[in-house]
Amino acid sequence: MPLWQFFHPPSAFKTAEEKQAVVKDVTNLYTSWGLPAFYVVVQFFPLTVDANNANAFVGGEPATNFVRIIVHHLAFQSMGNLAAHKRISSNIDTILKPHVADKGLDWEYHVAESPPTMWKINGLVPPVMGNPAVKIWAADNRPSPYDEDAVGKELEGK
Repeated sequence: MPLWQFFHPPSAFKTAEEKQAVVKDVTNLYTSWGLPAFYVVVQFFPLTVDANNANAFVGGEPATNFVRIIVHHLAFQSMGNLAAHKRISSNIDTILKPHVADKGLDWEYHVAESPPTMWKINGLVPPVMGNPAVKIWAADNRPSPYDEDAVGKELEGK
């Protein structure tokens, strides 16, 4: 599951259309890699930034123009591969450009990777890429039971 979390001033994403455009671009990235669309979760957290009641600070000052993005990856792991890091960063940069950078906002992000063995959806361990169940989940756009024992064997071989 990719989970993207945007911590932002209320002025950064004012409308449902702005948010939906980001969500569409993020979802399209991962579905182009073969992941089911339902894996993709995007959350927006508007933070009060006025001087009297700020909830976000950068350099000790209210963060009136700053967006912090946290991307959590579980389905894909770069395994410390520098080329994979560059590809992932390049894809994220491309997505953020029109929605954040081109709006003149200051921004930063980081990508955290968690072991897929510590992840479940509706009580099921998601199948690893290459497992035929991934294609079924993507086509159905929902999880369904499959031979989870095969996942353990696949993960042991990695």
